[in-house]
Amino acid sequence: MVNILVAEDDRDHFLLLEEAIENTLPHYRISQSRDGKELLQKIETQEAPDMIFLDLNLPKKHGLDCLIEIRKHKNLQTTPVV
Repeated sequence: MVNILVAEDDRDHFLLLEEAIENTLPHYRISQSRDGKELLQKIETQEAPDMIFLDLNLPKKHGLDCLIEIRKHKNLQTTPVV
């Protein structure tokens, strides 16, 4: 099971990405964060994702600021962020 975290505030973009993942990976679990603060809360409280898709233009906290915070987490330093 591949655990994927998607930080995307646009529903259509999220659904497009979800469809691409569904057609590529047979077994996955996907969760969505709609803003930067929600993303950072999820990485603190949920199981570490295997991959993160990060929109740079997120509300509440910019994606680049989120990336800096993500890389500070020891268990996420090598996690792919796209």
